[in-house]
Amino acid sequence: MDSFDKKIVLILLIFAFKKGFSQNDSILYKNYIVAYQDQVNKDLDKCLMKMNEYKTSAEQRYDKFFLADAYYKIAVVYYKKSLFSQVKEYADESIKYAKLSNNSSVLMNAYNLIGANYYNLGNLTLAESYYSKKINIAQTVNDSVKEFETYYNLGLIYLQRGEYFKSADMNFKSLAYFEKTKDTFNLTASLSSIGSAYRGAKDYRSALKFLYKAEKLAKLKNYSYDLGGIYNDIAYCYQELNKLDSVWLNLEFAEIVSSQIKDDFHYYMTLTSKASCLNKLGRYRESLKYCLVSEKFNLENQSEISLFNLYGIMGESYFHLNLLDSALIANYKGNYYSKKQGAYKALSDNCHLLSTIFEKKNKTDSALKYLKLYVVFSDSTQKAEQLRGISQKEFLFEKQNQENLRAKEKQLASVKLAQQKRINVIVSVASVLLLVLIIIGIINYKQKQKANALVLEQKKLLEHKQKEIIDSINYAKRIQNALLPTKKYIHKYLK
Repeated sequence: MDSFDKKIVLILLIFAFKKGFSQNDSILYKNYIVAYQDQVNKDLDKCLMKMNEYKTSAEQRYDKFFLADAYYKIAVVYYKKSLFSQVKEYADESIKYAKLSNNSSVLMNAYNLIGANYYNLGNLTLAESYYSKKINIAQTVNDSVKEFETYYNLGLIYLQRGEYFKSADMNFKSLAYFEKTKDTFNLTASLSSIGSAYRGAKDYRSALKFLYKAEKLAKLKNYSYDLGGIYNDIAYCYQELNKLDSVWLNLEFAEIVSSQIKDDFHYYMTLTSKASCLNKLGRYRESLKYCLVSEKFNLENQSEISLFNLYGIMGESYFHLNLLDSALIANYKGNYYSKKQGAYKALSDNCHLLSTIFEKKNKTDSALKYLKLYVVFSDSTQKAEQLRGISQKEFLFEKQNQENLRAKEKQLASVKLAQQKRINVIVSVASVLLLVLIIIGIINYKQKQKANALVLEQKKLLEHKQKEIIDSINYAKRIQNALLPTKKYIHKYLK
């Protein structure tokens, strides 16, 4: 689990204890949350089953806080399974219970998920609306993480509209924040989105620089869902650089990763990308097979975000196969979805192909009409300006990074110098104290030696005196014995 997820678990458990739940209930909820984090990127079916159990447990206790979280997590699983029609149903329930329990974290997550869902459905206006709701709450509760991660989502909308500068601007803001906080998940998303902005502005080498940074982080942290999109973006860049071997290799990676976790959205996106690559190789019939499979999935799941690009590829395939009427139908559909989503780059490309088709059909008026529309929608001048803007943003970002690095190095050097000074002072004081202790020791040793010598001298003197006394006593005793009569003599004469 990421540190952010661990924090959520801790918050939920604290809440549980405050509500007076038993220890068993708290452990149960914690296990569901851990199971979600473990399975959501591995086995979506197993994850969905667990989250339905989570919802049932919360319903039985009618705990609105955990019920909001359970509904949200189920909605996420449906989102990753590309069942977009069911996402909003569960996300709406999550919002209802989140409001009832004042669970602002889940409320923001649910708004974000609905925004992402509308993005995939091709309704960029509603997507932007829900992202804005999330940002408003984040600013109210001072949740910087939620606020900055939403800039990435808004960046995707601007990217889709061809507003590459605005997209990069949003993501450079996020990038600086997530690098500072070491939030690898959101950092991966920001790097990927900046790469996509460069890709849209046709600076493919800069795009690859950021996309490979995103890929490295995603692989390191096992963000499988994100890897599917990153590989597709890398493949797109290589296709524009006409390195088709690298295109196909990255699309194979994308297909493997997305199929392993049953990520249908990126899986069918990959099929569309493969169709585009096959067109480059002149294999138009194979391309159409991929397109038709992808079209079926996107229509069934109402995933309109990919349709304008898909119909453009189909139109190109039909055109090269000289099936001009089918090409017209495909490009008309492409124009419809491009206009609906404000994707002017795709609209411009479609109009150019329509002009070519009508020219081939000898319908000069229609050919001229779409040629004029192509010029109107062409954003080549705007792209150049946006590219300069993105480069400037990157330059300022890198410059700020370097300045921050230099400031940190200077601060670190200052701290090290201060530490060295403190160490020097400590060593000096310790040396002086040690010298004083040595001198005191020497003085004490000499004084002790003198005292010992005095004691020894006094001892010898005392022993000498004692010997003299004993000798005197012995001498007196001998004199006494010599002068006094013996005991035998006394008994004999003094009865």
